[in-house]
Amino acid sequence: MVRKATSNDIKSIATLYDRVIDFQAANGSYMSWIKGVYPTKKTASDALSLDTLYVYDSNGKVAGSVILDCVQPTDYQSLSWSTADDSRDAVIIHTLCVDPDFMGIGIATEMLSFAKELARSLNCASIRLATNSKNLGAINLYEKNGFSIIGYSTALLDGKISCPRQCFMEYVIKD
Repeated sequence: MVRKATSNDIKSIATLYDRVIDFQAANGSYMSWIKGVYPTKKTASDALSLDTLYVYDSNGKVAGSVILDCVQPTDYQSLSWSTADDSRDAVIIHTLCVDPDFMGIGIATEMLSFAKELARSLNCASIRLATNSKNLGAINLYEKNGFSIIGYSTALLDGKISCPRQCFMEYVIKD
C-alpha cells in the first residue's frame, strides 16, 4: 500500500536509492542517478519535511518510494505540454523507484495510480515527469499507464547531474 513516509522510513529509502542504482548499473539500464550524488538520504529528508514523500509499504518493508509535488524544475519550461493552457497545477513525479526484490509485481503501477488519485484530489490538470531517454523500461511503464511523451531536452537533475537527453512525459487528468 502507498502511504506518506515518516522519519522512520528515511534510512530505508536512502538504502533503496542505492540498491536501485546498483541494480540498474549491474543490469545495463540507463539511469541518470549517481550514487552518493542524487538521490540521497538528504533528498528523502528534504521531501519528508515538505510532506511530499511517499512509500510503498509491503508488510512493514519499504518496497518503493516516490516524491510527488507541484514544483516543476526549470527544465520543464521549454516544453510544449498538453495542458499548457490550463491554469491548474500539475503533479510532478520525482525519484519513483521500486526495490529490486519487489520489481515486476505491479508496485510502480500502484504508485502511479496513487499519483493519479492525488492529482485528481488536488484538482491538477496533469502529472508530469522526466526520465532518461535510454531508460526504456521506465518509458514503457509510463506509457502502459497512460503517459505520453511530450519531448526531449537537456536537463540538470537536482542541479547536480547533467542529463543530455531527458524524456519528458505527461498524463492528462480526465474530468
